[in-house]
Amino acid sequence: MSGRSPMDTGRWRKHYVKDRILEEWMAGNETDSNGKDVIKVISDIDDTICCSGGQNFLWLPISGGIDQRFYHGVAYPGAYQFGLELARSCDSEYSPLRVSVATARPKELEPILGLNEDHRVAVGYRRCGELNGLHDWGLGERLYGCIIDWLFLPRTGHTKYENIINLSRQVDPGVKFVFIGDTGQYDPVAGMRLLQDLPERMRALFLHVVHTEEEVAEARVRGRPIIYFRTYVGAAVKAWQHRLLCRKAMLNVCDAACREFTELGLRFQSVQGQELLRDLKRCWMLLHEERSKLTSMNGATSVRR
Repeated sequence: MSGRSPMDTGRWRKHYVKDRILEEWMAGNETDSNGKDVIKVISDIDDTICCSGGQNFLWLPISGGIDQRFYHGVAYPGAYQFGLELARSCDSEYSPLRVSVATARPKELEPILGLNEDHRVAVGYRRCGELNGLHDWGLGERLYGCIIDWLFLPRTGHTKYENIINLSRQVDPGVKFVFIGDTGQYDPVAGMRLLQDLPERMRALFLHVVHTEEEVAEARVRGRPIIYFRTYVGAAVKAWQHRLLCRKAMLNVCDAACREFTELGLRFQSVQGQELLRDLKRCWMLLHEERSKLTSMNGATSVRR
C-alpha cells in the first residue's frame, strides 16, 4: 500500500471511500438498526480496555495480562467509543447506561489498585462521553475480585461470573448485557457461563484476541454470539453484522480508532497498524457490498413497478 495511510491523515474514509454515492449513503440514516434494547456494557480492563504490555503486579500474572502490542496502560484505539456505541444503541432518546467493569483486581487492594475517578480508565470513558456531548456518562459499577483469586487463578472467571449475576439482580429486568473480555485468562469461562445461564439477558460476548498467532472461530451459546476481535474496528464491524450496532455507530468507532491510533504516534506499517488497516478494509468491503445489494433491490423494485 502506497501513499498516506488513514492514520497519517486521520481520515480513513478518504483512503477507502472513493465513491461519492457510497460516501453519501454512509453518512445517511439507517432504517434497520439494532432495536431499542437498553444495553448495559460490562468490560474487563487489562488486555481488554488497556494493554498490559505484559507487565504484572508483584510478579502475579493475574493482576496484569500478556498482550505486548502496545505499551503498558495504553488504551486500545476505539475501546471507549465502542463501549459508548453499544450502550447508546443508536438511540438518542435516552441517556446510555454507564459502563461497568469486572476486574480480577482484589477488593482488598482497592487503595492500591482501585478504580477511582482519576484512574485512566475512568478518565477515558468520561472524556469519550464529553466528546460525544454526554457530560454525565462514564464509568459505573466497579466489580472487583478477591485476594484468594490470585492464589487460585481459575477462580477469577467464577468471581467475575458471580459479580455480574449479582449486578443483573440489581438492575431493571429489561436491561440487556454485553460482556467484553479477552482470551488471555479466564474471561471466556465467565462469559460462556453467562450466555448459558442468562440467555434472556445477555446479547453477546466479545473476546479480544491477545495471542498473536491464535486462530478462533465464532460460535453461539443458546443462540447468543461469541464474537472474537483483534481491533475495536473489527469488533464494531462484527457488532454491525450481528445488529448490535447501527452503521453510524460502527463508523464512529472506526473514526475514533484511527484518531487515537494517530495520537499514539504509531505507523500503519507496524503490526498494530496492519491489524487496524485489515479491519478497516473489511469494513469498507462490507459497506460496499451492502450498498450494492440495496441498490440492486431498489432497481428490481423499480422494474416491477
